[in-house]
Amino acid sequence: NVTKASNMYLDIWKTDGDTDGVIWAVASSGLVKVYPSEKPSIKVKPEIILTKFTVNNQEQAFQQQKLNLKYFQNNLFFQLAVPSFFDEKKIEFSYMLEAEGQAGSWTELSSVSEMSFLNLSPGHYKLMVRSVFLNGKYEPLQTGYPFTIMFPWWQTWWFRIIIGLSIIG
Repeated sequence: NVTKASNMYLDIWKTDGDTDGVIWAVASSGLVKVYPSEKPSIKVKPEIILTKFTVNNQEQAFQQQKLNLKYFQNNLFFQLAVPSFFDEKKIEFSYMLEAEGQAGSWTELSSVSEMSFLNLSPGHYKLMVRSVFLNGKYEPLQTGYPFTIMFPWWQTWWFRIIIGLSIIG
């Protein structure tokens, strides 16, 4: 905590720690001794965050509850991140797109955290994403993003019933 943010303006030349966790520093104004914190360390578990979501090349907010897209909003782009306080280049991603009634398959692990889906058919989908930490600091994570692409009005059941009754009539 020897920084300008804590109003300590010291030029530190050399630091070293002892077996008790005390940090010793040689500074421009003399010797600095920093004792270890008595507060318990907070265990932070990273999580997969959706950083960018675009529909037909227009960025939008992703509603986690129930995302209903129109039939022509079928070109989707997802960008993810997993802030972890470690080398984030050593995080790999895999994804699976589950369509209604059809199980998907996981892609190979890759450092690419972006995925695109072009010309999706109407239906219910769930994008499953998992991340693996190659440094072994955290357990693999997994999350899902459900969404629906609605059928066009002329392919809905109520429109077909109206046409059928019209033809019969």
